[in-house]
Amino acid sequence: MSEPPLTYKSLTIFYVILITAIFLWVVFSIGWTQYVLLTLYSDPMEWILTTTGLLVSMMFPILFITWVMKHQATFTNPEWVYRNREIDYREFKSVMREYAKEYSHIIAYIDYKLVFLATVLFLAAVSSGALVTVMPFQLLLLIPHVFGVLQVLFGVTFSVLTYRAVSTDASQQFPYSTPRKFRTAVRVFWNTPGISWVGIRISIGEAGGYYTIRAPTVVARIDGVESAARIEAEIDRLGRFIKAISIMNFEPAEGRWTVETDTTCDVTSETLRGLVKRTLQAYVAAKGPDALLEEILQELGVSVTSPPDEDSNEHARSDTLVTEGG
Repeated sequence: MSEPPLTYKSLTIFYVILITAIFLWVVFSIGWTQYVLLTLYSDPMEWILTTTGLLVSMMFPILFITWVMKHQATFTNPEWVYRNREIDYREFKSVMREYAKEYSHIIAYIDYKLVFLATVLFLAAVSSGALVTVMPFQLLLLIPHVFGVLQVLFGVTFSVLTYRAVSTDASQQFPYSTPRKFRTAVRVFWNTPGISWVGIRISIGEAGGYYTIRAPTVVARIDGVESAARIEAEIDRLGRFIKAISIMNFEPAEGRWTVETDTTCDVTSETLRGLVKRTLQAYVAAKGPDALLEEILQELGVSVTSPPDEDSNEHARSDTLVTEGG
């Protein structure tokens, strides 16, 4: 059995340091804002600048402490043993959620929900001075404490956010892909005629009791040839289609066929519909007539006898047929 690729040091002392740093910063901030409160009526801008400065200045020690915490894992480059698996989109979301939870001390990703929450808390803390217009005079001294409470919440949220976002050498071996990135491509595939199943194809590597999830790709299976052909989507970092490629695996002697879209065309459901047609035509040309496939092709509006490198006029120039192996 291979040695574990990761060892951890205790983070207890760092949690104590982090909590202490936030607490001391908040105590100082409450005292400082009590002084600024005296001029809040006459100069509200001073309150805004002061509270903004206190919040921003607190972010630097938090960032440093969380960076040190994330680097407490000692990493040894393992030899991963990979296997491919295809799962539906809902299962992929569940898998990535569990992956992020189990390896929270390793993986690096931006949690946009926390970004939103931190932004709201930051603005709420700065805006807490506006309470002076609605609070009774006897309660005005509570405004700095309201700011302090919001500052604590912001500090904790920002700590979790930065800890998750900090990348280390180990993080490179445990990449994280947000499921949101693949949502549009999955929806486009499901809206394409001739597609019987859509999901995510992932490569799972295992070593020393750990696992890593690599190269998630949106994949679709074509009705009638699910076991022999699949369409994979290549997307950019924002989840936009770059191109789609259909892969058909035959017997070794027959080689492997691919049908792909041109990278210059807009990949839409109509483009993918043309790709499905060409894939089925190529399959029929390679394996011979099949009643089910002929019926599917007729439903897609294409003649069974059409050669596999022809399609409807709007897609005839955007698809390319490639043959590999032999």
